[in-house]
Parts: sequence; structure tokens; C-alpha cells
Amino acid sequence: MMEFKALAWFGTLAGKAVLIGSLLAALGTARYLDKRNQQNIGAERAVKKIEKANEKATDLGKRAAEKSRAPAAPGRVQLPRDPTSRD
Repeated sequence: MMEFKALAWFGTLAGKAVLIGSLLAALGTARYLDKRNQQNIGAERAVKKIEKANEKATDLGKRAAEKSRAPAAPGRVQLPRDPTSRD
């Protein structure tokens, strides 16, 4: 008998307002949690992209440094380089 009174309460204006309010609160909370999760995923992807670009730039720099330290080809003269000028 008690269950019917509780269900009958949801038929009143106050019961409907509480039900609708709780549903909206649940949907709002679910949306907030999903948005926060998506932001974390985007941040992780951005960090990976930056790290990949940094690694690529470091590799290019290392290859350029190795190339500049390599001896000149046979028959070519390697002149001293001015460190203040760019090639």
C-alpha cells in the first residue's frame, strides 16, 4: 500500500517537478563528465603531437650536425667556417 502512495505522489505537480528536475540534473552531470573526458583526450593528443614534432626537429638537428662534422669529399677543400654566418 505504501508503494502506491509513493507512485501517486509522482502524479502531483510537486512530484512531476522533482522528477523532471532530477532527470535534468542527471543529464547535465552526464554532459559535464563527457565534456571533461573529451577535453582530456584532446590534451593528450596535443601533447603527443608536440612531442612528435620535437623529436622530429631534434633528429633533423642531429643529422645536420653530423653532416657538418663529416670530412670533405676527396678532392675538395674544406675551408674553415665562420660560426657567425649562415649558409
